[in-house]
Amino acid sequence: MARSKKINLFEGFIRVKEPDMKRLAELTMRAKGIGRSLNEFASACGVNTSTLSRIVNQKNSGPSADMVIAQIALNADPSSRVTIEKLLDAHGLAPVEGAKSPREVLMDIAQGELTGTAEAKEVPDAKYLQEQAAESQRYRETVQNTLLDLGYRLSLDKDTTAIRGLEFDCHAIFVFDTDALEPEKLNRWAFIRLPALRQQAYPTVQRYFGMMFLYNPVNDGTRVTLITEDSITYFLLRDMFYSAEIPASFSIMLIDASERKILHEFVMRRSGSVEPVRLFDAGERTDWSEVFGQTENEKQHKENAESKEGSEAI
Repeated sequence: MARSKKINLFEGFIRVKEPDMKRLAELTMRAKGIGRSLNEFASACGVNTSTLSRIVNQKNSGPSADMVIAQIALNADPSSRVTIEKLLDAHGLAPVEGAKSPREVLMDIAQGELTGTAEAKEVPDAKYLQEQAAESQRYRETVQNTLLDLGYRLSLDKDTTAIRGLEFDCHAIFVFDTDALEPEKLNRWAFIRLPALRQQAYPTVQRYFGMMFLYNPVNDGTRVTLITEDSITYFLLRDMFYSAEIPASFSIMLIDASERKILHEFVMRRSGSVEPVRLFDAGERTDWSEVFGQTENEKQHKENAESKEGSEAI
């Protein structure tokens, strides 16, 4: 006999208003994070992409299933600060006296004790969050060990705010209070994970630029660094922004987390008279034809040029 669906997942919560579709869409996009596609996020949540697409495009005619809301909370990007409480409020639910904590409900789901719908049978959140936490720790230890070896002081800042926004702040995976950036009169260094986005990395960085244009992290004494292990993503971005300048203190860092080693850091030029601190080299310029190969037109152009040179030599 098929398991019956659990309609009211959050016992002790009642519907007090219609769902705020706009707010729910915004929270879902924040939970997805910058480094994941909607398809990847849906896969992590164990739901169809169309389910999340209807939420973010505000196409649902009624409330979403409670389990979908729970999975969004469970699989939210750790830096998004999206909580189950915020999602339930946007979902239109409020607790009555004696209601079970929604975080307890999430814990039950994570431990496999609640599988009320087909969408809940796959619960990848625990594994995903563990992997993210382990990666963040490797990244943090890489930077921490390197800076300490160089003789700088540092301590972990509990405030992970990297860039302040008009409505939502952007949070780092870790922030150090350090004297490494004193020549720039900065005392905080915030690190944001940059996935292996390759050619799709440009719009991601542009969004950060937009946020920093509205509020410069320098006002909080902060440098913002995108940290990655993907060399192609790093060198693509470095070459894209090689001659650009912005008011903020901003960099992109390439590391080898398995070796706990910082390989390169590209620090963008700061507008004005402030010279940014550069502790690591940015790496050699890249011959992209060696990375991606030459197009047929490029090959033909090169062959024609070589043929012409040979004819002139004769």
